[in-house]
Amino acid sequence: MRRLGEAGVLAEMHKGAGQTANDMAGAARLSASDTISVAWPLDCAEDRRIMLGRIVLNAQRLLADADLLMSHRRGGSAIALSVLALEEVGKVVLELWGNPEELRKIDRRWTYHRRKQAAATMLLQADQAISETFVLLKSIDGLRGVTREVAKSFREDLANSIASSKEAKLSRYVALGATERVKHLGLYFDQESYEMGLIEDDHSSSYLDQALEISIEARRAMSLLSNGVVMRAARSLYLLLS
Repeated sequence: MRRLGEAGVLAEMHKGAGQTANDMAGAARLSASDTISVAWPLDCAEDRRIMLGRIVLNAQRLLADADLLMSHRRGGSAIALSVLALEEVGKVVLELWGNPEELRKIDRRWTYHRRKQAAATMLLQADQAISETFVLLKSIDGLRGVTREVAKSFREDLANSIASSKEAKLSRYVALGATERVKHLGLYFDQESYEMGLIEDDHSSSYLDQALEISIEARRAMSLLSNGVVMRAARSLYLLLS
């Protein structure tokens, strides 16, 4: 993988947002009126469910506000609200996972904001990995026997597909702090951001594309809260970060 400093990652994220957002423009959106179901653990008390449900509702509110800002071509502020919504989804995920000892190594390394972003993006990456696994399994369905070469090819194809996915790219941006920085760029102006060349007119298509991309992924992560299999797989991926 090509190594990039923070400035390089941000520039790449900024430059590539248009194509990615256009690719996802037809994706299903969750509106504030949609009901979001959650895969509650059996031991989750009713008052805790109510509290976490309100966090989900707040994420929906933030995304609705981001949509309003995008409709008025206020991309910078829309980016910030979309990232905040992603963090709210991640907050629910972390609460449902609990805080066992194996997760605390990450707690010591990353800020709470970044951990929330990572938890939400792990849902996306787990969902993509599971879907891709089934696609590749279909390609070997019907074979009389799976040879060692076929098994090796399967593993390599799966690893390459997962690593090159837009979900993996977003997870890398989170891990490198680029998503957090983009959120700040949507709200603040400083000499560093000016020198990076990342501060443009708030109405620019680049800002609007990034806002659309992040809001779509935040909605998708929210919809995956009801999928217990994805939630467990995402937790395993999150543990790999430690």
